[in-house]
Amino acid sequence: MVEHHLEVERKYEFVGGDGEPTHVDWSALDGYSVQKPVEEHLEASYFDTADNDLSRNLVALRRRLGGYDQGWHIKFDDRAGARHEMHFDLLADEMKMPARVSKFVRSVTLGDELHEIVSLITDRIRTVLKDSNGVSVAEICQDAVHAHDFSTGIERQWNEWEIELLESGEKSPAEIFADCEKILFEAGAKPSKSPAKIARALGQDGEFEARRQGKNLSGEQLAKKTKKNEKKNKRRVQDTAPQDSSELLQHVLHMLTSNLMLWELKFRAGTPETVHGMRIGTRQVQSVLRYAVRPYVKNEVEAEAVEQLISSLKKLMKGLSSARDIDILTDFLGSVEVRPGLVSEKSREELEEYLALDDEDASKSVLRLLDSEEYLKLRVALIELTQNLDMAVTLPLNAENFVNKVAKRIRKHLSSFLKADYKDLWELNPSAFAYDEVHNDVLFEIRRDAQAARYCLEAFEIAGIKLSKDHKKLRNYAGELHREISILSDENVVVRWLERSSRRAMNHQSDRLGIGYLLGRSSYYAVGLRMTQHSFVPAELKRIKKLDLK
Repeated sequence: MVEHHLEVERKYEFVGGDGEPTHVDWSALDGYSVQKPVEEHLEASYFDTADNDLSRNLVALRRRLGGYDQGWHIKFDDRAGARHEMHFDLLADEMKMPARVSKFVRSVTLGDELHEIVSLITDRIRTVLKDSNGVSVAEICQDAVHAHDFSTGIERQWNEWEIELLESGEKSPAEIFADCEKILFEAGAKPSKSPAKIARALGQDGEFEARRQGKNLSGEQLAKKTKKNEKKNKRRVQDTAPQDSSELLQHVLHMLTSNLMLWELKFRAGTPETVHGMRIGTRQVQSVLRYAVRPYVKNEVEAEAVEQLISSLKKLMKGLSSARDIDILTDFLGSVEVRPGLVSEKSREELEEYLALDDEDASKSVLRLLDSEEYLKLRVALIELTQNLDMAVTLPLNAENFVNKVAKRIRKHLSSFLKADYKDLWELNPSAFAYDEVHNDVLFEIRRDAQAARYCLEAFEIAGIKLSKDHKKLRNYAGELHREISILSDENVVVRWLERSSRRAMNHQSDRLGIGYLLGRSSYYAVGLRMTQHSFVPAELKRIKKLDLK
C-alpha cells in the first residue's frame, strides 16, 4: 500500500538538552484530551547516492522499523511551503527496497545506486491530542536520538520534541501549535534550528555541532552570530544577479530542470493537477533551449545534441497531453448542468464515466512514460548540458546583452506572422477566418512562440536579471497572446473529446442527444473565439513588432 500526506510539524529542543530528556507536563493543556503516551523503539536507515543527489534536492529516503508507520518513507519539499511524505509497505524481506520506491526517486538519483548513509535509533514517547469532538488533531513526540554517520563514523546523540498535525479539527493549525508551544516554552524549550534529523545526523546543524564539541555560545554570542549571518545572507541575495551570460543561462537551466523534477515527484505522490505543471515545466525548458541555447551552439555535434533534446521534450509534451486534457475536461464537466430535453442526468453520468476511464488510462500512460529509459536519458542529458554548458555554447559575455539578443530573436519570430504567407490571413473576412478550423494551426503556432517569449523572460527575471521597460512589455504582450489563444486551445480539447464520446455512445447504443447539444455549443464557442482572435492577434503582434529592443 502507498500513502501520501502533507507533513506539517515543528521541532523543539532544550538548551543543553543533549543529555537526559526534559519532562514536560501536558496536563495543563486546556481544550484537548491528552491520550496515554505510547513508547516506541524506532530504527531508521537513510539512503542516498555517492554524490548525495537526494539531499541536494531536498529529498529524504528512509526505511523505518518499529512504530505504527514502519515502512519506506520518502519526504520532499515542494518549494511552496509544503512537505510531502510518502509511505510504502515493507516487503517480506524488510531490508529489500521496493521497486516503487526506487522508481519514485529515479529522476533525482538518475539511476545511480543508493546506499545507506545514516542510521538513527530513536526511543520515542508519542502522545496523541484529541479535541473536544474526539478528533486526533496532533501528536507530540519526545525523541531520544542516537545517530551514526557512515561516511565519517561520527555518532551523535540528542533529545528533541516534535509536534505534528494529524486531522483537521475545531482549532486551526496555528492555534494548536500556539497551545502546545505555551507549555513547551514555559518548560524552557526553544524552536529547533535543525530542519530534520538526517541533517543533524550528518553534521549540518552548525549550532548543535558547536554544542556537541563543547563550544557553547552565550545568548549574546548567538544573537551576534545570527545577526552577522543575516547580514551575510542579505549581501549574498543582493549579489545573486548573474553578470555573466553563461552563469545566467546555467542558473536558468538548473532552475527549470529542478522544477520539472519536482513536478514529477508531485505527480507520483498523487497531487492534483501536477501534469499541467509538468507540461509548463517541459515547455519552459524547451523554450530556453530554442531561443537561448540553440542559436549559440559551438558546432554541429552540439547542435545535433540540442535538437535531440528539443525533440525529446516535444515527445514528452505529447505524452503528457492526454493527462493534461483531463484537467480541462473535468472543469468543463463541472460546468455542465442537467437540462431536460437537452442534457439528461443519464447523459451527464455517462460522460463522467467516460472521463473516469480516460483519466485512469492517461495516468497509467504518464507513469509508463516517467518510468521509461527515454525519460531517464532526457533527465541525464539536460543535467549534463547544464553542468557542461561552456563546452556546448559560445555566449555574449554580458548577461543583459544576452537577454536582449534573446528578446529580439523572439520578437522577430513573432513579427514574422504578420508577413508573407501569413499576411493574407488577417485580410480575410472575419467569418471566413472563424468558420475554418484550419486556421487553428497558425493560431496555435503563434501561441507556442508567445509562450516561449513569456517563459524565457520570466526565467531571466527570476534568475535576477532586471528587465527593461520594453522587455517587460514583450513579456506582457506575449502573455496576453498566450492566454487568449489558450482559451481556444482548451475548447478544442473539449470538442475533440465530445466527438469521441459521441462515437462511444453510438457503439453502446446510448442517447447522444446531450452530447450532440454540448458538441454544437462548444464548436460554436470555438468559432466565436476565432472571430475575436482574428482582430486581436494581429493587433497584439503589431504592438510587439513596434517595441524598441536595443
